Amino acid sequence: MLHICFTTFSRYQVLVAGALLACSLAACDTSTGAGNNVNNVNNANNANNANNANNANNANNVNNLDPLQAAILTPAPDAELLEGKTLHLSATISGGVPPYVAGWDLDGVSLAAGENPGDTVIPECGDRTLTLTVTDAAGDVATDEIPLRVLDLNAGLRPYFGHLHSHSGISDGEGTPDEVLTWARDVVGVDFYGMADHAEQMSDSEWALVAQKTAEYSQPGVFVALRGFEWSHPWNGHMCIYGTADFTSAISDIWISYIYDWLVEHQGLAQFNHPGRENGVFDDLDYEASVAPNMFAIETGNRGNGNAEGEFLPYYIQALDNGWRLAPTSNQDNHSLSFNSHRTAYWAAELSQDSLLQAMRDRAFYSSDDPNAEVMLRVGGVTMGGLLTPAAQGPLEFQVKVVDDEPIQRLELVTRAGVVAAMTEPPAGTTRFLWYPVVNVSSDGWYFLKVTLEDTLDGEGPIQVVVTAPIYIRF
Repeated sequence: MLHICFTTFSRYQVLVAGALLACSLAACDTSTGAGNNVNNVNNANNANNANNANNANNANNVNNLDPLQAAILTPAPDAELLEGKTLHLSATISGGVPPYVAGWDLDGVSLAAGENPGDTVIPECGDRTLTLTVTDAAGDVATDEIPLRVLDLNAGLRPYFGHLHSHSGISDGEGTPDEVLTWARDVVGVDFYGMADHAEQMSDSEWALVAQKTAEYSQPGVFVALRGFEWSHPWNGHMCIYGTADFTSAISDIWISYIYDWLVEHQGLAQFNHPGRENGVFDDLDYEASVAPNMFAIETGNRGNGNAEGEFLPYYIQALDNGWRLAPTSNQDNHSLSFNSHRTAYWAAELSQDSLLQAMRDRAFYSSDDPNAEVMLRVGGVTMGGLLTPAAQGPLEFQVKVVDDEPIQRLELVTRAGVVAAMTEPPAGTTRFLWYPVVNVSSDGWYFLKVTLEDTLDGEGPIQVVVTAPIYIRF
């Protein structure tokens, strides 16, 4: 007998059985589905392994790079040069990740860019530090630095400002010596002040009083007062004379030859005053060899007529062409307690009566319409007023430095007959300028510097002019 049995399954049991069957069938089929998935996983793993290997290689390459290095080749450490001259800047850079960005600075102030910028102007003097800074593509930084000694063109000297032609109540001016010197020192604020009353109106006791007061008011490093007198001839001209124990007048020594002889005998130092104002013009400024060492200056500025007006400048050039070795001065010739912006300046290492008298002997002066313009002229180690004896004819490099608080417009190197041997115009607004003109010199002569400034502060406008003592050339 056939028995047929029926079993009843729940819905849940059916579903589970179906799922088990499907899994069994999938496990039996190795050519589809799951096999492909396994391959894909393997491929992904292989790719990841390759990437990891590449990354490891790249890391190893970076780690194997030489470190970034920067080294200054030129100039050498402790190199010396004059301010405003050029140095050749060069370096070597290695390692790191190119490209490189290189910059040079002097005491933190940017100077040049690039690995080898070449000839570069080095500005102001002092003990300086030259630094090269290099940055590579990875952001790494390397530096090198060396000390430099940038020499001052002024060679340790400084200018002192004052004047060498004034009058008091002793002659035809006003004020006692005390009043005049107190005013000059404390109100005007000049460094030095020459008292030069007319000898024709001065007594022996007054001469002695001026000696006493100028000694009393002189204080080295603060203020210098100097006694002198003015020899005043109505035809031959006037001279301020300094450095003598005695004085004389145009009444006693009436002719130009007499006063020349007196200067030699008394070892005086004299200045031609306001040339051309008296018709004789010091015997037309004819050169007298015997007294030449005693004549140290000629006024190119007097009272309100300064260098810019040009009234006296032609006589300066004439005197130099005639053979005199003179420095220019610009003086007040004041007969009252009044002052304008014009100054006489001299170069020295210190402020004293001795340094002022020595500057007269050295002719180390310049004449300025401006009250504080610093102007230096040098060549071959010789400062303005000095004599240079070159070994041979040929090019000479002059050294010029001008500093002011107003713009510098023009610099001219002037020689015989007023010919301009070299000229330059700094960029607009320049207040500090270094210039090294080269001039071919083939004969004896002289060269002085003329500087034109824009007047923005002193109310003289539109320009002010500075004229230096020459440098004399003898072969």
